[in-house]
Order: sequence, then structure tokens, then C-alpha cells
Amino acid sequence: MERVTGIGGFFFRAQDPTALARWYTQHLGIDPVPEDYSTAPWMPAAGPTVFAPFPADTEYFGHAACEWMLNFRVADLDAMVRQLQAVGIRVELDPTRHPNGRFAPAARKTPWPPGGQPNRTLGAGPARPRQSASVKAMPSHLFSEFAVIGPTGTVDLEPVDPSLYARLDAEYGGFDGHLLVSAHSFDEDWDTWEVHPAGDELVVLIRGWAQLVLQGPNGETTQDLARPGDFCLVPKGAWHTARINQPIQLLFITPGANTSNAEKPPSSV
Repeated sequence: MERVTGIGGFFFRAQDPTALARWYTQHLGIDPVPEDYSTAPWMPAAGPTVFAPFPADTEYFGHAACEWMLNFRVADLDAMVRQLQAVGIRVELDPTRHPNGRFAPAARKTPWPPGGQPNRTLGAGPARPRQSASVKAMPSHLFSEFAVIGPTGTVDLEPVDPSLYARLDAEYGGFDGHLLVSAHSFDEDWDTWEVHPAGDELVVLIRGWAQLVLQGPNGETTQDLARPGDFCLVPKGAWHTARINQPIQLLFITPGANTSNAEKPPSSV
């Protein structure tokens, strides 16, 4: 029987293929696809490759939206982990030494490649006595990783850290056409007002009690959120804030492009 000799290409969709290819080159050293046939493509080192379908309900890839996992072999796992962590990409070195190598699962997405698919994963496996790293989708928590829904419905996860909003603006083209799904805890009134000119915002109460205050053409209107699941639909372009009398948690689905904040809405200044 004639047999295939290896994998000649791995093709996948991306919102920004150029930026994504540049990310893999910058952080993992994968050469981009040549622009002509006279230039040699990326030539991986020889080594074992596992080609394995999994059950449709497997939890091995993390979230159910993750339909595939790609492993990369590396020569020095510890050095690769340090390299990724140095630029804020969170990988967690597994201390266990398995018969087929060592692994480093990733806490997605942190920031993983810009414009990629939510089900992408990284990894590495041993060739001969080499170490291996596997970076794959991990369960996430909305208070530590926000979800970014792209214009085509893809979902990326972003870690919550001081650089989050600057990173969102830079990596997602000013956030045009994107939605941010986030969760926040509060224990006092908001000290600013905000407005989202790109679309309506959905605010859902997880626990506690809150009063949303909206500034309209006829003055302020309020809406109480008293039970888990209560929500307020904040209209596009409406300045709003929140009054709080106890610790609460809120879920937000926000069209974040061109969001603004102010101590008072313009009509009240």
C-alpha cells in the first residue's frame, strides 16, 4: 500500500493572516510561507508525529469550541517557556516527565496570536531524546480572561492585566466590529460615566444588587438589577454609570470601539 510520508502543510483560517504569520515567526521561529518558489519554505526537524482523531466530546483540548490541537517539538523546552513568558505569553511548565517528553500547557489566550482561531493550540513533542512542549486550550474563567468576539464570530481569550485595554485596541484594530465579554466585581459606585458609540451594551447581574443610571435627552433614568440574571440593555451612545450598595458582580457584552469615559456625561458638565 502506498503511504503518505508526512504532513506537507497545515492550513487554517485567521482574521489577520499576515499578523498571525508574523506572530509565529517572532515568537516560535516558524518561517513564513515564501512569496515565490525559489525561496525554501520552513523545514521542520525530523521527528515523531502523532495523528489522532479524538471523540467529539473530549475535554483534552479544553473548551468545546477547540476542535483541534497542534503540537510543536522544541529542542529546549525550558528556554522556549522562558522566551514566551518574557513577552507575557503564559505557559505552564508541567513538572512531570512523561515517556514521550515534557509538556508546557498554555493558559489561553495571553496574548496568543492576533487574528487567529479560538481553537488553535501550540505544542511540542520529542524527537529522539529531545524535550517536548504542548501548549493547548485550557479551561478559562471570565474574571481572569475576557472573551473577544470577532466580526466573523471567532472567540479569543485575553488575560486580565494592566495592559489589557491598550492591548485590545492595538491587536484588534481599535476594536472595530468586536464585542468584549467580561465580568467585573464592584463594591462601590462607579466613579465615572461611560458611553459606547459602536452599539448597545448588555449588562447582566451575576450577584448582588445594582442600579444602572442612564443619561437620556430628558435627564436620568434608572434600572434596578436585583436578581441574578436581571439585565439592562444600554442603548448605543447612552452615557451610563452604576450605583452600588453592596459587593456585586456584573457580566458585560460590550461593543468596545471608541468607548469614552468622563466624570460626568457631557450634558451635565
